Amino acid sequence: MQIDGERVLDFHTHVFPAEIVQARERYFSNEPWFEALYAAPRSRLATAADLAQAMTRDDIAAAVALNFGWRDPGLCRETNDSILEALRPHRQIVPFCAIVPGDPGAAQEIERCAALGFRGVGELNADGQGFDITDERTMRPIIEACRDHGIILLLHASEPVGHGYPGKGTTTPEKLIRFLAMARDVTVVLAHWGGGLLFYELMPEIESVTQSAYYDTAATPYLYAPQVYEIGSRLCASRLLFGSDFPLMPQRRALQHVDKAQLSAAKRRALLWENGARLLRLD
Repeated sequence: MQIDGERVLDFHTHVFPAEIVQARERYFSNEPWFEALYAAPRSRLATAADLAQAMTRDDIAAAVALNFGWRDPGLCRETNDSILEALRPHRQIVPFCAIVPGDPGAAQEIERCAALGFRGVGELNADGQGFDITDERTMRPIIEACRDHGIILLLHASEPVGHGYPGKGTTTPEKLIRFLAMARDVTVVLAHWGGGLLFYELMPEIESVTQSAYYDTAATPYLYAPQVYEIGSRLCASRLLFGSDFPLMPQRRALQHVDKAQLSAAKRRALLWENGARLLRLD
């Protein structure tokens, strides 16, 4: 149960331009990963206004709105602009932009978006966008652009074991640790507990590489038992970020899952607000 006066920052939500929400099927032929995730009519898409309404209903003080990992650089740019415009009335929602690693214009798009007020890049998806996260020639321009403009890089991550699901992918801890070794001077957020990379921080050689990495908890009720919050907090309480993966699930459901862990007040504040607010430099 949310505590009176408790602030919550949801670091992992997705929004789409209204024209995509209204006619998603138009984008399936050129965006196979988007089709795999959203072809089913029950798969939820949300606009910026939908997210703002849900935040009011579930008492969420702030959120990060992620763009989608499109394969088409032109669609990345188009949706970046549409989402930013839709978020103008909603100052409590922080925008992250989409780019395609390997595209010659990716670094320039990061520079453009940083100037417009985007605070991060993501959610990048190596499987969906068709790039190799371990290839330095592909990733170096992205890392340097994020470093130079002081913005966050958020990556999709997947577990190497467990059940399959649409969008799971192959960006597992083995690949992520190789990427982090290239990106030590950039703030990186690994979605979905980094596919379990967090638990390997008990190995000194892994911990030495992951100190600039944060882990969000998006979609946890689909992946882990509630004890994961307490275990994760013991390992790196200052680098955990609450995320729901809205509209995949209601934000209230994700919060109820956190409640089951019975975290201490300090660990709960760090997870739900303090860590994310520090990264985003919120008041």
